[in-house]
Amino acid sequence: MGNKVCIQEWKTKKMYFLSGHSNSVSTVAISPKGTYVGSGQINHIGFKASAKVWDFKKKIQIGSHELHKVRVESLTFSSDERYMISLGGRDDGCVVLWDCFAESATGTAAATKLTTGDAVTLTALNLRVNSFVTGGDSNLRVWNIRAESKNLDVTDVSLGKLRRSVRCIAINKDDSYGYAGTTTGDMIKFSINYPADPTAPVNACKPALIGCLAKCGPWKKGKRPESLCYSQGIESILIMDDGCLIVGAGDGTIDVLDEINWKGTFPKGKILEPNKPHFKALDGSITSLELMESPDLRGNKRLLLAGTRSSEIYAINVATFNPILVVTCHRCAINDIAFPRSLSRRQVMYANTLFMCVCFEPQGCQLLTGGSDRRVAYWETGSGNLARELEASKIGAVNGLHITRNGELFVTGGNDQMVKQYIHKDAPPPPKTPQTAQSSAKSLKDELQLPLAEKTSHKAAGDRPYVPSAPNKTEKIEAMDTTRGSVHSCCPCDTGRTDNSKASDKPKPKPTGLKCCRPPGNVSNANKYSD
Repeated sequence: MGNKVCIQEWKTKKMYFLSGHSNSVSTVAISPKGTYVGSGQINHIGFKASAKVWDFKKKIQIGSHELHKVRVESLTFSSDERYMISLGGRDDGCVVLWDCFAESATGTAAATKLTTGDAVTLTALNLRVNSFVTGGDSNLRVWNIRAESKNLDVTDVSLGKLRRSVRCIAINKDDSYGYAGTTTGDMIKFSINYPADPTAPVNACKPALIGCLAKCGPWKKGKRPESLCYSQGIESILIMDDGCLIVGAGDGTIDVLDEINWKGTFPKGKILEPNKPHFKALDGSITSLELMESPDLRGNKRLLLAGTRSSEIYAINVATFNPILVVTCHRCAINDIAFPRSLSRRQVMYANTLFMCVCFEPQGCQLLTGGSDRRVAYWETGSGNLARELEASKIGAVNGLHITRNGELFVTGGNDQMVKQYIHKDAPPPPKTPQTAQSSAKSLKDELQLPLAEKTSHKAAGDRPYVPSAPNKTEKIEAMDTTRGSVHSCCPCDTGRTDNSKASDKPKPKPTGLKCCRPPGNVSNANKYSD
């Protein structure tokens, strides 16, 4: 969250924050046994980016290095939790090996060749404590750490003529093969070709490409199904115990895929494009995936945690595949916050402005906002609709807003370097036209139609004591301003105005004596609000 690493307990929702980064955190990793937490950050161009190691139980920092430039792209821990392996971004392009036991950096090397693109992801093997895999633009490499000299040996996976940009990598439990998700929406299956004995030498081992796999389309009789690629690439892959894959795509979809049994023989064909589909979709319901298991969450009770680009975390049951939103937040900076006193309804307001301040009316029926559009807007908390707004500044945004307890006064402050005070005065309701007992016969249409004076705003009746929504019969209706800064209602004080475009020979009508009920869309002509 920003420049801090947040640890939250699942049951109690208690949160712990690890502080130490000077800029936004770009990547986070947990060691296999849960002993360490690794985090890397983003920095400005030309500055070093730090990678830190934290003790998970004590919530303290135990190590740090600044051997990367500008950005730490990805982090992972070796299976024995001895090494933290960090990958630099485009401006750095290096792999750094950090010894957690000695608390020092032991090795570094270039992540890619000069003839390929940048590396963006890495993952460690499960049985081999000194091996890991990196991937990126037209590169997929298997690394091995020499235990004696701490040097890094690398071997490229031979992809042939296949050109893909790798976004994520997943390795099975016995380290025999792995999957790499690509930006084209398919995945690469490759064999690491390491011996079953983790202590055996691997100098002569060469990883190889198995195939390029894609999702199956609709089955047709007598025809092979078409290959379906995810439109925005594959961002995350999980390999389950039964061999199924959970794939999180860039378009927000999550699929459970199972490899089709081809009787042990791989079909022959070109691998330049997604060849014969090897996966069948079982259930479909994302940038990161993690399987959560505990003594209480086993088997079908396990939860799949999925993170999205819109700052949301979903908990998905692996049996029912029903998603539940557990965490959500804003996608940008929060400028202000206000707590209503007697309101628990959640409502979202949208406007073409950057909200800088917010405040609730004392009764809780309306919400006042100010922002970059230089206006103070009133929103109905019950419906979320815009009720009225007034122009609070002419040259700058409104940055501060507060209202008194009785709701009669509120003040604003903004970039115009002025503090303004506004007085709220409710206009009296218009007088009702008395009706005599003797009246002519009315039709059914006239009986169902209410007079103009009896029309009230039923929608806002529970929010405000009185809202004038229409004039009476004696008032003159003129052309109303339909701009965003006006409220679409008529005002009794408009009866004294005339159209300047026409000849004004006729005498002006007498004022009705009523106070102006105009909402604060035009402060200069209204006496309901005065500053």
